[in-house]
Parts: sequence; C-alpha cells; structure tokens
Amino acid sequence: MTAEKPVTVVIADDHTLLRKGIESLLTHSNPHIRVIGEAGTGVEAVEACSRLKPDILMLDITMPDMTGIEALKIIKSQCPQTHVIMLTMHSDSLYIRECMAKGASGYVLKDAAGEELNDAIVTVMQGSVYLRAQLATSLWSAEPAPEAPTGHPLLTARENEIVRMLKAGKSNKMIASFLGVSVNTVRTHRANIMKKLDAHSVVELLNMVTFE
Repeated sequence: MTAEKPVTVVIADDHTLLRKGIESLLTHSNPHIRVIGEAGTGVEAVEACSRLKPDILMLDITMPDMTGIEALKIIKSQCPQTHVIMLTMHSDSLYIRECMAKGASGYVLKDAAGEELNDAIVTVMQGSVYLRAQLATSLWSAEPAPEAPTGHPLLTARENEIVRMLKAGKSNKMIASFLGVSVNTVRTHRANIMKKLDAHSVVELLNMVTFE
C-alpha cells in the first residue's frame, strides 16, 4: 500500500508566534500536511516559493517590504504550481476581489480554526476556490464598480479610484495594500488630487467628487 503523499506548505506572516501557531493547527488537523518553510516578509515569501516549490503558500496581506498582494502577483507568475491561500485579518470585499483577481486560490481570516485551515487546503488542492460562506456572501452582495468611468473629469482613473475608496472610509494603509503600492504613494496621489481640485480639506474634497 502506497503512503499518501504529504501536502507541502510554506507559511508567510511577519509574526513568528502566529506562524508557529498556524503550523501547529495545520499539523494537528491533518497528519498529511508538512510545513517545509516560513517567511517573515513579502520578499522572503517569493524567495521561499521559488526555492521550495510548495503545494500551498499561506500568505498574509500586510507584510514588510512588499505587500502580500504584490508578492501574490509575482508568485503566481514564477510558481504557478503553488496554490496561494491568503490568511489575513481583512474581511473587506475589496481585498478579496483583488486577491482573487491576482490568482489566489483561497481567502481565510486569521480567526480560523485548524479544521477550517485544513478544509481550505483540501479544497484548493482539489482545484477549487476556498472562501468562507460569510465572506462569499459579503463579496457577491457588495456593490459592483460601475462599468462607465465616473468621478471628477479633472482626475485620472487611478485618482478617481482613490477618491472612491476614501469616500468608502478606507485608510491610506488599506488603499495602499489594495492597490499594491506604498502608503507614501497614496499620500502623493491625495496631495495631487487636492491640488488639482483646489480642495483645502479631505471633507471638501469628498464633497466635490461624486460617483454615479
């Protein structure tokens, strides 16, 4: 009788204790899961996948030096055989859509129990996408972005996109992570937007731009 081949996993998160906790949950929920590597930054996650070629990468979104979304794009290009499961605290549909669009096979919140982590791995290894029911409901019920360009005519598409997220209450950090850019880049965009529209406060800016 041939032994079942283990599922190899790399865990990428900037907190060591969390990585160890995830490893413990995974190995106790499924004896066929083998954690073969860890990464504490986005760059390390890309390097670990390139070197170890794991079946699964569990990847946080908020990571030093390179966001998980930026790392995801590179990893899916360089290591298409690796299934990436985002493991994050962000339940916002904007993050879910962006990660899925860039090739993630699953999206799990950090409050997940070992059984859910195992279910996510089994699901993506079978070629399906894993998304908790509550997240799926939030995703599909979220208001879709309009097909026609809307916003202020003096602003570029990217600038209008940033204003849209500001109106939705997103912070600079959340916008940066969603767009895969630095917080400083978002701040620069905001300054340029306010200069273009001669707005003297964020409240004034948001009142000047409307979306259909």
